[in-house]
Amino acid sequence: MQYFSIIITLCLLLSSNDLSCQIQVTHTEGTQVINGIDISVTPNGGADTLLTYCPEITTPCLIGYSFEQEESIDGSYLFEFDPPIDSIQLNFSGISPGEFIEIFINDEFYPIQSPGNPSNCDDLAILTSNGNITGCENCFASGWTDTYITGIISKIEVSNKVLVGDPQGSLFSIFIFNGITSTANNTLDQQIDFFPNPTNGTLKINAQNILSGTIKIHDINGSLINKFKINSDHQNTIQLDHLREGMYFISFENETIFIQQKVLLF
Repeated sequence: MQYFSIIITLCLLLSSNDLSCQIQVTHTEGTQVINGIDISVTPNGGADTLLTYCPEITTPCLIGYSFEQEESIDGSYLFEFDPPIDSIQLNFSGISPGEFIEIFINDEFYPIQSPGNPSNCDDLAILTSNGNITGCENCFASGWTDTYITGIISKIEVSNKVLVGDPQGSLFSIFIFNGITSTANNTLDQQIDFFPNPTNGTLKINAQNILSGTIKIHDINGSLINKFKINSDHQNTIQLDHLREGMYFISFENETIFIQQKVLLF
């Protein structure tokens, strides 16, 4: 039986609501080191900072509008990670039917596989047949939260294409995840054990010194398969035998901490 322990660490940057345990990229140009990762951000075209619309989930990146020219204009942000990360979460708001958002991972077009959740500020956005994001025809503005992308990600480009009219651009935020543990200096005396890994269908979770939290299971494309609560001081069991063989992402989060791990089902 293979066995591993995951030491859960404090997040370095905290945001609100369900994002409190994820690491948000808040600079819109230049390079910063966040959690041991060099993150370089390059804006292009209609790309700017906006902190006043839907600030709970989609600050600070504005694309598709130029404040200097006071008009809609194609724009993009390029994020580069050294070392590469293994998953991200994107939140969007303010998308109109007159524009669409496309994503490139490691310089290759990435079609969004599945929708996120309605944002706090806007109606649910929609997917085009090509896997781009656009606004609802009958909505003033549209948005998604919890748009997950997984894999070895060294760079991601998020761009906004202006199609018709003057849509005023779209907003998004980006949250990063990396590896089994964080590299934060301050750790909590909290531990989660997932075993065995690989598993043939039954995955046991032993949570030590953790009052409560939420377990989420995503497939390799980032689609949410299941989520449920766990409590401290006893062992929990996840049944995965109804799923296809392959790689999955198992994450734990509560108000202050987050951890994610790949699990192989055979």
